[in-house]
Amino acid sequence: MAGVSTALVSRYVNGSAQARMSEATRARIDAAIASLGYRPSPSARALRSGRSGIVGLAVRDLGNAYQAQVAELAVRELTACGYRVLLALCDDGDGDAAQAAEVLFGSDAEAVLLGTEGVLLRGSGGGCELQRHRLELSSAMEAALSPYVGRRARGLLSSGDWCEAFASVSSRLGVLSSWEPLSRLGSERAAQVRRLVSSPCPEVVVVDGWQTLETLLDLLDEGEASCCPAILCHANIRGPFLSDARLAGAFCSSTTELVRGVCRRLVDALRQPSATVRDCALTVPVSYCRRGTAAYEALCARHYRLT
Repeated sequence: MAGVSTALVSRYVNGSAQARMSEATRARIDAAIASLGYRPSPSARALRSGRSGIVGLAVRDLGNAYQAQVAELAVRELTACGYRVLLALCDDGDGDAAQAAEVLFGSDAEAVLLGTEGVLLRGSGGGCELQRHRLELSSAMEAALSPYVGRRARGLLSSGDWCEAFASVSSRLGVLSSWEPLSRLGSERAAQVRRLVSSPCPEVVVVDGWQTLETLLDLLDEGEASCCPAILCHANIRGPFLSDARLAGAFCSSTTELVRGVCRRLVDALRQPSATVRDCALTVPVSYCRRGTAAYEALCARHYRLT
């Protein structure tokens, strides 16, 4: 219809630098595409290139405002880069995430994002390997704990980065700290939180997740703890929970920049000639802001929104 070769149309549609032609020829090809309703075939492209153009996204709980907004942002970023996104739901265990990833890899996903936790890649010996994002917490933790030297602190923490930073900074400053990794299961986590804030009551509590924070606030409201500690929480989402007067400060990290950054890095890696994708995990900077500062007040919001 355009009066040109198939090869020239192919180079034009794929944006090849070798697609040299006059503006009149471009116009004829565009008119033919519009007239025929032509769309490139992802399946045909996958057969030719060995790449599917599909990225998997494993999400633990779409009813969770944080994870739902992370999923939406990732889909928008990847779609804008020309990738299709397949979604799979998984439970809280790492084994469930690996199982969801296998389903996505079985549907020709080239890589799998596990929310904001990391990137799942095909392992060299089969199966999956997880590249976890890391939080740079040392400076923020020191700023948060420095007023509590010689006082009792508890860590309500589920992430290894948080546990490591809390333990090392507490030891260096002389904060009397104790912690244990929290269960991902809601019922078990609530029991752990209740025990960790019981006698002897801590004077400060560090919390790395807003759902754990809400569990703690519920227990305090119900009188299940005999004290009212100062609370320091992770603010990777804005929300009404930050308005609670018992919060003394917040660890701030940008979820938006994390999701956009990992999507960009993943897309750049997938576009390389090699089929191997590596080095997609990010290091996320974390700052600390005290209650009453403009930075803290900016985090308080009526509705949940990603930082």
